[in-house]
Amino acid sequence: MKDSRRQGFTLAELIIVVSILALLAGVLLPRVSTHLRTVRDQRRLSDIKSLQKAIEQYYLDNGDFPVQELGDAGWDESFRGEFIPVLVHEGYLSDFPKDPTNDNQYYYQYRIYNTRAGSGCGSSTVGNSSGHYYVLRIKAFEDATFAAKYNSTLSCGGTDWSTGFAYVVGGGAKFE
Repeated sequence: MKDSRRQGFTLAELIIVVSILALLAGVLLPRVSTHLRTVRDQRRLSDIKSLQKAIEQYYLDNGDFPVQELGDAGWDESFRGEFIPVLVHEGYLSDFPKDPTNDNQYYYQYRIYNTRAGSGCGSSTVGNSSGHYYVLRIKAFEDATFAAKYNSTLSCGGTDWSTGFAYVVGGGAKFE
């Protein structure tokens, strides 16, 4: 006697299922990819705001800004290793901040400038007796819509610190 029960799927059925799955993947993948870029950008912005609070709290406690680890042109850069290590070592942050991608295209930068040495800004604001100011910036955002919504500029003493960067904050001196 011949068994009349089916033993699997036909080739036509498999082709239809694979085609539907490929179509769904083609529709969903761009949306998921855009969402992931936006999530990484949100993390970047959150990291910078946390760093800014930690730097300013460090200043209130110590009377000066944390020293930067010198990288290219004197900037402390997150993709080079420990970023502003004193903030972690002294408990202002629980972990070293680093960009979600953290390569030479997406990273954070930090630097201190001495206003007395003529490196940019004029007189310091009340409460900043050190004569220093800091610049903290994000190299790039991935999502153009996010970047347009959260752009920032920072100028001091004729220097535009946002040139070539997506987002920049700073403090400690009198900014224009």
